[in-house]
Amino acid sequence: MERTISRAHAARLGVSLIIKETATGAVFPYYVPYKGETAMPPRTKATPDVDAQITAVHEVVDRLKPLEPGTSEAQDLKETAESLIRALPTARRNGLRKAVNEAYEAKPVDEPATTQLVHSSDPMTWEGIPELIALGTDRMRAGVDAGLQLTSAGEDVARILLTMRQNMIDPETGLPDLMWRMRATRNAAGLVYDRVLEEISEDDDDRNAAFNSLKRASQNKSSDVLVEWLRGYRRDSAEDMELLRELLPTAADLLDEDEDLTAEAAIRAVYAAQGVELPLRGRAEAARLTRRVEKIQKLTRELSTADADRAAELEAEIAALTVTIPMDMANELEPAAKTDMERVTDSVASARKSLEAAGKRVSGLRGGQKRKAKNEMLALIRDMASTFDLDLTTLVDSEK
Repeated sequence: MERTISRAHAARLGVSLIIKETATGAVFPYYVPYKGETAMPPRTKATPDVDAQITAVHEVVDRLKPLEPGTSEAQDLKETAESLIRALPTARRNGLRKAVNEAYEAKPVDEPATTQLVHSSDPMTWEGIPELIALGTDRMRAGVDAGLQLTSAGEDVARILLTMRQNMIDPETGLPDLMWRMRATRNAAGLVYDRVLEEISEDDDDRNAAFNSLKRASQNKSSDVLVEWLRGYRRDSAEDMELLRELLPTAADLLDEDEDLTAEAAIRAVYAAQGVELPLRGRAEAARLTRRVEKIQKLTRELSTADADRAAELEAEIAALTVTIPMDMANELEPAAKTDMERVTDSVASARKSLEAAGKRVSGLRGGQKRKAKNEMLALIRDMASTFDLDLTTLVDSEK
């Protein structure tokens, strides 16, 4: 059930990684400059030394968590963390001290070393995930430091979070947790944001604003990068199919069984079978298509009152827009409003059916009731003649 990111997956996801192989054979990703960059963006207020010290504190926190409180090893680690914290600017200390104290005082939970650790709600116990959290934190921090200058930072963080989800297997489905079902998956993203936020002073309005904008951007991009990944596998690419089989072997088996099935459809089918619905489209694409649908609806309303020439223009524009939206959205469009002539035709047809039904009932009437019904019908005919400006003499002439 344990998975780690490979070089090929890193390249597909657009995440710049180098892979380090440990003595146990596990592979972990590490940050290197993204394509087009020569180095990390310049930091405005935080220095590399401060960042390194903060990272060192987090590493101590991670080592404290599995230790019993009060042991000499735990006490030594706590003192090490405190010495690191005291060297930091005052504004950075409180949040880190809280994290150290919580890790020191928390009682470790005894869990089997194989499956239970993988399924823990603490993402730091999942193989390969702490390194991805560090990578996301670095990218998030770089985006905050650069402010609006690093416009791709939100998407970069979203891609790293997608990589996390691909490497965290939901025990209930046996599939990568693409839809944030597990607490551990959500906690992993939370650690990325929290670690950067606790480095920012509360009175630093510019950096707090940059952080909030970047967090919102990465969240907005979450569905975009997921759908892009779903659509990225090509059946005619041996490399793509190898990658798919590595991550989702069941989806690859479906493709072997059905040569007309797309990889995207196969992945969706595998998740649907486990009761998980993947988004049909990303946030940006959905917003773009919604605007088109709204325009079609606006033109359709205008069509109901347009003259013949304008109606022809509107119908052509509506038809051109309709073919650009997916079938599921096109099927939900309201039909074009009926013209006045179409409404009149419908009303006459409805009135004809009512008259036919009344005629069948009149045949069963006798005496005064039948005379009364005929008088009501004559009154209706006079009203119709007046309303529609009918010349009833034409009926007499045609009978002759």
